[in-house]
Amino acid sequence: MPLCVIPQGSTFINYTELLSGGQVSRAIMVSVGVTLVGTLFSMAVSVLGA
Repeated sequence: MPLCVIPQGSTFINYTELLSGGQVSRAIMVSVGVTLVGTLFSMAVSVLGA
């Protein structure tokens, strides 16, 4: 059997189901929110300490 690098007949159905569920987009928004709050807190502490 030869090595198959790119599968034949591949579809993106699983990706559309994953992204349409809402949990991935919620997780991304939570990650963005935590990153923003952490960055703002870090900047505030750095500015006050300077």
